[in-house]
Amino acid sequence: MNKVPIKYGSTRHDYQDFLKKLNSIIWDEDLDADEFDGKWLEIMAQHDVGDVEWFTECYSKRRQWVMAHCKDLKMGAIMRTTQRSESENRFFKRFEHKSGTLVEFLMRFESAMEQQRHNQKRLDNENRQSNPKLSSKMALESDAARVYTHNMFEEFQHELKYSTNTFSCKGLIVLDNIEVSTVQDSGRNRNFEVKFNPGTLQASCSCRLFERKGLLCSHVIWIYCGNGVKKLPECGVARRWTKDAYRGIECSFHGPEFVDVDSIDTKQLEMTKLWSEVHETIGILGGKEKEDIQNLTNLIREFKEKLCPSSEELSKEEELEKLLGCKASKEITIPPPKISKNKGSGKRIVSSKSKAIAIASKPKRMCKNCKQMAHHDKRNCPNPFAERPPALFTVKTIGCFLVLTFDKRLPEI
Repeated sequence: MNKVPIKYGSTRHDYQDFLKKLNSIIWDEDLDADEFDGKWLEIMAQHDVGDVEWFTECYSKRRQWVMAHCKDLKMGAIMRTTQRSESENRFFKRFEHKSGTLVEFLMRFESAMEQQRHNQKRLDNENRQSNPKLSSKMALESDAARVYTHNMFEEFQHELKYSTNTFSCKGLIVLDNIEVSTVQDSGRNRNFEVKFNPGTLQASCSCRLFERKGLLCSHVIWIYCGNGVKKLPECGVARRWTKDAYRGIECSFHGPEFVDVDSIDTKQLEMTKLWSEVHETIGILGGKEKEDIQNLTNLIREFKEKLCPSSEELSKEEELEKLLGCKASKEITIPPPKISKNKGSGKRIVSSKSKAIAIASKPKRMCKNCKQMAHHDKRNCPNPFAERPPALFTVKTIGCFLVLTFDKRLPEI
């Protein structure tokens, strides 16, 4: 959308009208493929830009997104083509450098993983130790605050508030114990079809918000409230947005504690027990003599020597060969790849519009030559003789004599 002013022309009298219509169909997630085709062709015909190649390419790319959106691809329809690579580049850019070695990359990668683990534990602690603020006394909202994380509960709360005053039912049909309701959304000026099964409490809406994002839409919430549902059903909750999405083993000094674990790893359980024994033993040694601490240290070192026998110091090449599990070949058969110009490399050509914006954003200063506030100075002034009157002669004092010097730049007669 940033290129629309250049491709269409921001100086045209109908530019604002064209931009408003184009935004209405580009950012509308409720349009299906047929509606998108009809409205796009109508806008292109009204403003006579159907033959422009750039708009044709935009139409094909956007239509592919709409087709994926209509197929109910879970979490895939809202992802752009380059979103995954851009996210990876933004994350690893802080920890790697083009001149770094492989070992440095592994160390920085581990630091990045540690940062993610720290943020995960911090958010888990906030979700467990605090409760979000409720906006109503509805049982459905209270149950959502118990199930969802704080960030997702805010989005659920937004959908709940939106459904209270803007909806009305235009029709109800019962087909094979499934209630098909037509919900009129006055805020979007559209009608949505909601299918609801009173037995299993399973509901689906034509807006497909749950299939795309894993969150109940305001239309389904309105149907739930109308049918007296006070607790979110399991089929209407995506586990990835709940507080129990990350479940594992918690280690403490008094032994392992399991928090809602489905399957327990035996090795991880034994490691947790070992850590508990180590912490308990160190606590006991706090009241013992120095010899007991030295005896335990010697036992640990002997056991460590059995597990990992000490070896001679290795060179850098030998350490890499041991890490990779193979020896370096003396004959180079694979040359380094050619440097390719990928997206983001090289220098971008700055347009004249960007140059003008950059110059206009700079503060003006006084030119000592033309005595005006401008973006130039005395050295690059476009009018070098602006305020300099032609001097006919100059007078100098040398001792007790006055010397009169005529200027060569005499005005023409």
